[in-house]
Amino acid sequence: METFEEIDEVLAGIRSHLKRIILVFAVGVAIGWPVSVFVLRKIIDQGLSMTQLEGVKIIQTKVLETILLNTKISMVFALFFTLPLLIYYGYNAANERIDRLELDLNFSKKETLVVGILAIILFIAGVLYAYYLMVPITIRMLAWWTREFVSNQIRIQYTIGAFVNFVLLLLIAFGITFELPIVVNLSIRSGLVSYNSLKSKRKHVYVVLLILSGLITGPNIITQVMIAIPLVAFFEIGLFSGRYMKES
Repeated sequence: METFEEIDEVLAGIRSHLKRIILVFAVGVAIGWPVSVFVLRKIIDQGLSMTQLEGVKIIQTKVLETILLNTKISMVFALFFTLPLLIYYGYNAANERIDRLELDLNFSKKETLVVGILAIILFIAGVLYAYYLMVPITIRMLAWWTREFVSNQIRIQYTIGAFVNFVLLLLIAFGITFELPIVVNLSIRSGLVSYNSLKSKRKHVYVVLLILSGLITGPNIITQVMIAIPLVAFFEIGLFSGRYMKES
């Protein structure tokens, strides 16, 4: 019960800044609208170039479909735009309770800035990895799967909404999974988990990462391995860097 009360106190600390958070989110939506136009055009252009090679068509079936997609993309942008502020207020609200958990989360401003910049770089790297490599492979593999194991007489058509939502899901999923080195590093440095504990359970972690890869990419061994390999590499990087920085 005490843990839930502390979580509620942290959320209350965030709610006390709700007006500022809403204002920043609104600014993010305004900035995100022209970004959404660019992102939607890039996704559709990439999609059309891929689907034409596979005989797949992208169609629009609803009048306001593209406008709704622009709105969704701008709101997703606004969410990530507001996320640093949410983390900041959440950390300040939880700061007084960190000592009770015996966690070492007192990082300097320089360390916090470096972690923030690395998080942004890794997220963008994950998005680019998905956009230029995983999305084309996944679309082609799905088309091949349908024709090979269902029927080669099926005419494959994606609505623009379903296609864009699928691509966005992949982009965000890869962007988040590329944050793994930071998560592992901070977990070790804060004392949440020990280096020896993660090292001894390395094989179990590999299995979990392989399962996670399958959930993201679907039942295709090629795409599953293509995301599992960087995840394993990032886990090892986070493990090594966490131990090095903890000792130093």
